[in-house]
Amino acid sequence: MINIVAVTNENQLVKGLKITDLKSQKEAFKWYWVDFENPTSEEAEYLTTFFEFHPLAIEDCLHFVQRPKINFYEKSAHDKYAFFVLHALNKNTYEAEEVDVFFGNDFIVSFHKGALDGLSELKQKVERKLLEELSPVYVLHALIDNLVDNYFPILYEVEDQILMLDDKKHALPTKAMIDRLFEVRSDLVLLRKTIVPMRELLYRIININKLEGIMDFKHYFLDVHDHLWKLGEMVETNRELTSDIRDNLLSVQSHKSNSTMMTLTVITVIFSPLTFIAGLYGMNFDNIPELHYKYGYFIVLGVMFVLTVGLIILFNKKGWFK
Repeated sequence: MINIVAVTNENQLVKGLKITDLKSQKEAFKWYWVDFENPTSEEAEYLTTFFEFHPLAIEDCLHFVQRPKINFYEKSAHDKYAFFVLHALNKNTYEAEEVDVFFGNDFIVSFHKGALDGLSELKQKVERKLLEELSPVYVLHALIDNLVDNYFPILYEVEDQILMLDDKKHALPTKAMIDRLFEVRSDLVLLRKTIVPMRELLYRIININKLEGIMDFKHYFLDVHDHLWKLGEMVETNRELTSDIRDNLLSVQSHKSNSTMMTLTVITVIFSPLTFIAGLYGMNFDNIPELHYKYGYFIVLGVMFVLTVGLIILFNKKGWFK
């Protein structure tokens, strides 16, 4: 599907155009925005046949494997354009979805295979903007700002999951907690792989001099860059929080294991001498003098009792029962 918004030389906003209208009435438009949303192969051909973009840029559009970046191309001395690779985030899988943008003095072309959250609202916002203030660079900023704003709900959702894991009222079994923590950390890694490159791209946009009109919007792009810094810090903070929760869980698990081992050790140490005594007098030899004592049985029981009490007192003094 192709959506086109154009502004005429008389500052009239025109919608519902077709590519053929742009071709036949090109001189009548001051600038235009063409949005390719999940285009067919025939529609994607317009990148070559109508816009005549560079083959490498078109290849990047069609393969969707690029990091956020910016490249510059030049058809002629007076016909230059920039190619942006931007990343949206899938709110279900948290994976990056590529959005490609061609930006020139009198046009902006966006290309994406999936539907973008908030795109319809963005188009309405552009249409409501004063015509005198509309320009390709305004649309570029609004598009990037919309993508970055949609990162926040996703990161807030991950934060809520971390807080749930840290809430004792909703505690899961330790193994389930650790497994869930590793899943959340994987989600944070996915978010970081999108946020950090996008932040680097915004830095390049702000500090590059090849893009006309960017300087007039520098403060707006700086604001988006600040949002990306905040998002990056939130990701790092949450990664540290998951590490702390994981370490606490492992410490508790280790403490429980140590407590169990100590209990087993105490039982083993107490019963070892008793087992030795019982084994000694349970041997089938005829000449064991103590077997013929009248009170031998009670003496052995007494010795066992004294040994047991003595060991318990010793362990208690060492603090093994605290």
